[in-house]
Amino acid sequence: MAASLGGHFYFAKEGTLSLRFNIMMKRSVKRSMISTIARFVLFVVLAAASATGALFAQTREKGPWWPSPHGPRDQAGNSNYVTPEKILKALRIQKTGQTYELGRVYEQEMPQYGYRPYFLTVIPAAEAAKEGTGVAQQDYFTGFIGKMGTQYDAFGHQGKTVRMADGSLKNVYYNGFTQDDLTGKNRGVGGLKALGVEQVKRSSPAASSSTSLATRACQYSTAGTR
Repeated sequence: MAASLGGHFYFAKEGTLSLRFNIMMKRSVKRSMISTIARFVLFVVLAAASATGALFAQTREKGPWWPSPHGPRDQAGNSNYVTPEKILKALRIQKTGQTYELGRVYEQEMPQYGYRPYFLTVIPAAEAAKEGTGVAQQDYFTGFIGKMGTQYDAFGHQGKTVRMADGSLKNVYYNGFTQDDLTGKNRGVGGLKALGVEQVKRSSPAASSSTSLATRACQYSTAGTR
């Protein structure tokens, strides 16, 4: 029997060709089995490494979503993009002058997540007793004022539990800030020590605190855009 390989002819008996074919098939099956075993071993190693945190060893300096492009200690997020120049540019887009109310009155029927208590009462002024006496009402509120109705969330509101390089589990928030950074010293009494809403950049350093606070809801809701 004649076989052509690259323009050259080789003559061999059919039995010899059959033997060589069987040897080649066995070698092919062997290589395939070795490749399958190797892939399986690699999968097991990667799975184990991932479970122990060795594969993606997060540290305070580097992790899946940190450091921020705005800097490793940044707490303002994309509100860094809110500048006087950007505001003036945005104002030139307006055509009709139409405005929209972003807030609403706080009341029992306002949107809430789950059950959160809302109790508001006004203590009436004292009965009129003497002409010329000053009087005033006093309001009293109990509830989750920052977590019901119209609200804005700081970066310290939500995070994720991740395994660090040393094997420990930590709650991590924006830019790698941990639970210890937020409430480690005060246990939350008096507010967050980092990533509070006050960290959102003002449009102007000269803006009053009341104006700055009133505009932060807008700034934060667009934190993912420029």
